[in-house]
Amino acid sequence: MNKTRFLNVRIGDIAAIALLFILSLGVILFSYLYGKNIGTKAIVTIEGKKSLVLSLDEPSRVSVKGHIGDTIIEVDERGVFVVSSPCTYKYCIKLGHVQREGQTIVCAPNHISIRIVGGNDDGLDGVTG
Repeated sequence: MNKTRFLNVRIGDIAAIALLFILSLGVILFSYLYGKNIGTKAIVTIEGKKSLVLSLDEPSRVSVKGHIGDTIIEVDERGVFVVSSPCTYKYCIKLGHVQREGQTIVCAPNHISIRIVGGNDDGLDGVTG
């Protein structure tokens, strides 16, 4: 038996693999873009405690005191985002706007998180009967 048989790949094999890859990317992109609803509120948590609820329907700008300083959070027509923060690497700022349910911005050094929720968030993922 020839052990190099697995290297014998035909053009049809490559085309089938490429097609499956493109379809997989399409499904991932579709579910990312359309899988979650647009949120209605942003819950700001500081030091693990819910401290502020922002409506995503009206523009606002707030400053919250975190572990290492003040973080400025803004809401506009594209969602909620962090304007400034005293953290070193600024990942929370680089993340940009979030607006879909379940999306989260975290500033770990400042112990602040912002979570997008829908209209009736009661803290439960689901209820069984």
